[in-house]
Amino acid sequence: MLRVQLAEWLRLAADPFQLSAIDDARAGGISWGEVALALGYVSRHGQPNPGSAMNLRKRLHVVVNGKPGDRRQPQVAHLVDQRAAEARIAEQQRIAAGEAVYAELDTVARALLRYHEAGEIPEDPDDDGFWWGELAEAVNDRRDARERANLVTYVRGAVRVTQAYAKRQGRPSATTEQAREALETAIRLVELADAS
Repeated sequence: MLRVQLAEWLRLAADPFQLSAIDDARAGGISWGEVALALGYVSRHGQPNPGSAMNLRKRLHVVVNGKPGDRRQPQVAHLVDQRAAEARIAEQQRIAAGEAVYAELDTVARALLRYHEAGEIPEDPDDDGFWWGELAEAVNDRRDARERANLVTYVRGAVRVTQAYAKRQGRPSATTEQAREALETAIRLVELADAS
């Protein structure tokens, strides 16, 4: 059984290496026919079979970049690329939505932190304070558009835990009018970013 596990581990380690080697060879101007010869993909007449080399590259692409349930077939390579493109587009949209509300959200996030620290936005004493801690770090540490877009995530999280705690306690989410207004503005901006 140990040999089976070792063989599987070696295959998983070798797949990304082989994919990279094939891509590097192709980027260096090596033809698919030459790649096929190097891999031993030849016809019974000794001619290189470039189609087999291309299919191997597609299968490796699926294994390395696909999901665990993806079948190791060349046809799935297109699906893997399509999912990656959709993920890139979704990330670009998330960043654009965050940028659209950033200036106002930054002001509201800082106000929420002030009200939270002053005790005007109650926090569950049993909560680990994750979202408030992340929000405090994010407010002062945003170097690029992706990090600014993350501010939406942290404000959303802080608002959700605050509302959930208030609902469980049967109390308002804020003890002052200013803190309540800041929470409402934060909710509006997060919804605006989510709708984009």
